Amino acid sequence: MNATTVKCDDLYLGFDEMDRTHQEFMRKVVQLTSASKEEFMALFSQFLQHTQENFEKEHEWMQSSKFPALADHVAD
Repeated sequence: MNATTVKCDDLYLGFDEMDRTHQEFMRKVVQLTSASKEEFMALFSQFLQHTQENFEKEHEWMQSSKFPALADHVAD
């Protein structure tokens, strides 16, 4: 799997900003799976930072749009 062509239709929501975030998340997952031991820790740190920042953004979007499954998303 190529990190620039990751595709997971289940993650596409029709909300461009969130769809781009999910695409970037998947690219980072692929990078981790193919990282050398030397690269892994730096990439994992970037992955964690990306995930934390974007979960916060998603939470804000869900709150402002009154997303019906917000409680489920927070529980995950």
